[in-house]
Formats: sequence, C-alpha cells, structure tokens
Amino acid sequence: MKKAILWMIVVLVFTSLAIYSTGCKTEETGENVTEDVTEEVVESEDEAIIEEEEEAAENEKELKIGYVNKFLNIDWFQNEEQGIKDFCALNDAEYIGAVDANNDLEKFLAGVDQMISKGANALALVVPNPSIGPAVADKCYDAGVAMVTIDDPFLDSEGNQIPHTGMNGLQAGNIAGEEAAKYMIENGYDQINDGTVFIYSMSVDQIPPCKDRNDGFTAGLADNLPDWDFDNNFQRIDFSASGNVVEEAIESAAAVFQSQPDVEIWIVYSCDDAGAVGASLAMTERNIDTNSLAIPQNGASPVITEWQKGNPYIKFSITQFSWAHGFVGARLLYDQVINGMEVAENTLLPAMLLTPEKAEELYPDGVVTFGRPADMEDIIDSKDPDKFYTIEDFIPNYLP
Repeated sequence: MKKAILWMIVVLVFTSLAIYSTGCKTEETGENVTEDVTEEVVESEDEAIIEEEEEAAENEKELKIGYVNKFLNIDWFQNEEQGIKDFCALNDAEYIGAVDANNDLEKFLAGVDQMISKGANALALVVPNPSIGPAVADKCYDAGVAMVTIDDPFLDSEGNQIPHTGMNGLQAGNIAGEEAAKYMIENGYDQINDGTVFIYSMSVDQIPPCKDRNDGFTAGLADNLPDWDFDNNFQRIDFSASGNVVEEAIESAAAVFQSQPDVEIWIVYSCDDAGAVGASLAMTERNIDTNSLAIPQNGASPVITEWQKGNPYIKFSITQFSWAHGFVGARLLYDQVINGMEVAENTLLPAMLLTPEKAEELYPDGVVTFGRPADMEDIIDSKDPDKFYTIEDFIPNYLP
C-alpha cells in the first residue's frame, strides 16, 4: 500500500513538471513561450493603435493655401486669386491670404517666408522672373510646403520643374497667328512683299509663357502664309518693360515705325495686352492706316477698355480664364497635400479667340471675370457638404 502511494506521488510530481515545462519553456531553446506570446500580442496592439492614429491624422489633414504673386494689382491675377478662394470655400480648405511682390524679386522671396510663417502648407506661386525659382523651391522644400506655379513655370535647384498650370502658350499664340494670317489673306496683304506690309513681333523671351505665345503666333502665321517673305518683311524685337508697360511699349513701337517710313500696313503682336495697347496708341499718334493690326494675347480689361473707346487697331485677341487657372492650381495643391498624389509636371489650359462681339457675350456688363460663374456666391452658400467640386462643374470639358 505504501509503495502504491509513493508511486502515485512520483507520477504527480513528474506530471506537474511536464505541465510547467510545456507552458513556460521549450525543450530545445529554454525560451519563455508565455512571455513571447504576450509580447507579440502587445506589439500587435501597438501597431493597430499606430495605424489608427495615422489614419486619424490623415483624415484630419487640412489644406492651407497661400498665394504669392508678382503683380496682384492686375485684374487677371485678382481673378486668379478668386479662383483659389472659391476652391477653398467649396472644398473646406483654408485660404491663408496673398502677398503682392509688385514685381520685386526680394519682396517675392519675403512673401514666401511670410506665407510659410502664417501656417500655409501649400503655395500657389506666380514669380516675377523664373531666375528666383530655385531659391523659392528651397524655402518650400525646407518647410515641407507643397507648390504649384501658375502662369510662369520655374525649376528647382536640381533642374526639376515644379508642378505647373496655366496658359497653353503655344496653342494660344497659334490661334491668334492663324486669325492674323486669315485677316491678311482676306485683304490681299499676304501677296505684298514689297516692304509696304510688315509684321512686327514684340516678345519677352526671358519669360517662358510669353515666348511660347509669340512662338505659337509666328508658327500660326508661317503655316498659313506660304508666300510671305519672312526674311525681309518680319522683325522680332525683345521688349522688356521695367516701369509703365504701356508707355514703354508706345516708345518702343514708335521707334520701330519711325525706322521704316515706307511701311503702310503694320501687323504687330505682343505676348500680353499692354504691349499691344501701347503699339496701337503709337499707331494712333502716327496716323497709321487703320487696316493695320495690334494683337494682344491676354484679352483682359485693357483690351475691353480699348474696344469701348473704339480703338480701330485691336480687332481681336485671344483670352483665357484666369479664374479657372487659380481653381485648377488649388486642386493640384489639394491632390498633393490631402491625397498624397504626385501631380503632373504640366496641366496646360486652353485659350479661345476673343472678338468685341464675343467679349460682349462673355462680359455683358463690361466687367472681365475670366470664367467665374455669375452665381458663384450662391453656389458657395448652398454647397453640398458631401460633394467635391472640380472645374468641370463650372466649365465642362475644360481640362485637356
């Protein structure tokens, strides 16, 4: 009997040891399995918490846009700014504000710093000159701020282009060039190569969009005027104003007109409005034949004003919707900051021919709004909180 009891005790002891060993250690490694399992559970819970926090932070991301512009006293850029404001109002982003550099490079750089210090995490940029692009990009990179350039593209210090939107300059210029060629053909000027009809291009080649517009215009002429003697009856002059653009354009054009007194019909085109307006005023001063052309390539308020005055030389222009440029630029910043997307290098927007008749249709009250819907304030007040608004909601088939 005693032996049986002793045997049962031995069996119980070994069973307990086996259970303890199985629950706490492996025979091969001696590692504590219970602790490993606990650590794995804790690590898994920590990872889940981190993922939830990251997802919550992602959902709480806010877009805060600042706008730094080279010349904000021009209505083109004022409407561009309005496009950014409207995008923010419709899509629950914050508009930090704007800085007008007044065409001063140092003021522009200071404006970038100012917007960053105010909490902007995205900047829409219209530089006075692309030469300051690398310095602007470095400031934004250092601060982790997203960028989009509007109208005037630039590169960073490594030669990479910052995401850009704005006028498709070549396409815009080509439209105007084709219309000018059509006008010359209709009036028989395309066959006159005796020096009495002359084509004069006012360009600003150091500004890429300006150069593109005049290049496109020249190509539109050349493609449609096979018999024109461009070697002898065409001149391209780099026109860079530093002050009052219209006044300087008057002086520049007058000097060209004076240098060629035998010319009777002038076909003059400028990449902007002020240059063409100045050329037309110089034509008026010299009493040049009103069948001549002064062709702007913005179609902003200066052109509308000249038509209202009855300017006979500005017969058409091309125009674009700068309000839409701002709206699309804000969308590109949204995609970068909120959606974490790498956006396209170029989002180029279309142009259209503008005549006095078309201007009356677009702007019946004479106020140039550059594409902004007349009822935009009502749209913002009654916006659908679950809807994401895009430019296609207002200008169908606008994006290329």
